[in-house]
Amino acid sequence: MVNNMKNVFFAQNFFFNEFIFSKYRYTDNSSGAPMNYIAYMANGTAKIVSKDITININEGDVFFIPKNLSY
Repeated sequence: MVNNMKNVFFAQNFFFNEFIFSKYRYTDNSSGAPMNYIAYMANGTAKIVSKDITININEGDVFFIPKNLSY
């Protein structure tokens, strides 16, 4: 069996980044997220506040931020 990764959807359409912050961080993304994000909270906690909802994120949670969401 030949596994050709350049033909796999994931290899061409996803970017993987790790962000590490110490202490508190505030991000004003009122202009909206530039792309869809799927994230995993490895350590710590977060709170995402949008116009309609507030989501508390804890260590081990997986969450989604849709493109154009203002937060």
